[in-house]
Amino acid sequence: MAASDINLILGYATAAVQFTLAIMILFLHPRRCSACGKQRTARRLLVLSLFISMAGNLLNSIFTVPKMVFDVFFFWSCSTQNILMGFVSILFANPTRISRRFVLMNCLAYAFFNLLLVASAFAFPSAFAALFIAGFTAGVGQSIHICRIAVKEYREATIKLEDYYSEEFNYMRRYKNMFISAIAAGMALLIAVPFSGGIFHIWRILYVMFYIYVAILFIAQGYNMNLVSQLYDSLDIKKSRRQSFGSMDKLGVVLKKWVDKKNYTISDVSTESIAEDLDTDILTFREYFRQVIGEDFRSWRQRLRIEEACRIMEENPSMSYEIVAETVGINDRSNFKKSFEKFKGMTPNEWKRKR
Repeated sequence: MAASDINLILGYATAAVQFTLAIMILFLHPRRCSACGKQRTARRLLVLSLFISMAGNLLNSIFTVPKMVFDVFFFWSCSTQNILMGFVSILFANPTRISRRFVLMNCLAYAFFNLLLVASAFAFPSAFAALFIAGFTAGVGQSIHICRIAVKEYREATIKLEDYYSEEFNYMRRYKNMFISAIAAGMALLIAVPFSGGIFHIWRILYVMFYIYVAILFIAQGYNMNLVSQLYDSLDIKKSRRQSFGSMDKLGVVLKKWVDKKNYTISDVSTESIAEDLDTDILTFREYFRQVIGEDFRSWRQRLRIEEACRIMEENPSMSYEIVAETVGINDRSNFKKSFEKFKGMTPNEWKRKR
């Protein structure tokens, strides 16, 4: 197969991945999220930039152009994809963080260096090498800046989610690792731009395969974004009045009924919603657990879930841990194992052997 054919195939494949990401940005994000709705303009701008990047990638692949021009446009395409992935990663961690101003300021800074590259390639070829190095350095620096913001937002989002739902959310850490590795892959491809032949094609194939993986994981984890959107919706709501404080004794009675119905096995329900179901407010609810129970609600509920899991495993020894965990309201196997070891002092396998 000729080098031009390989370049054309890779161009189409990369464009397909970029198109998929653009569609996901438009339609995957929950539509019932008021905080997300405020970012409609920002998402459209991201998609527009992504389509521009896709068009540049296709033009580079279809038409035969000088090496210097190809390097410029391919650098522009890859760096666009890179900064967009950074924007999308922040958007997924905190829908309220990406504003029109934030996107425009970063895109303008990024576009300035890329325009310098384009101008030098056509008008000042003698200065191309120096400007290319400057543009590359600026692109990497901006990617690192966006990445740092994303890491901070994921850290804060994880804390807010775990407090709001009283659950552990490992999937947020997976999101963070996925997006950071995607940005790193983009920077690795930028490093490969000056190379030609086999090395460049290998890098490009790996780049396409990785972004296909990112797209699949992106779609598979789409449901979890509803949890994030509900959190930020709740933070935006200013309640006009609060429920009256219920007595500790009354809360103890209704909480016992709540336990008897095994409502602790229901997952993805906010702590505030549980307090409202128990006819109290969140402050009284937390104070009850601090004074009467002696531990926080998350730990107390997880203890009940593990006890229920032990009962289920004793009655159904052949049931898989995934099904047991899901039945008791723990949606992540690693969380199930960690909680089991915390409360039982042994792994589920060790517990089964001893039983």
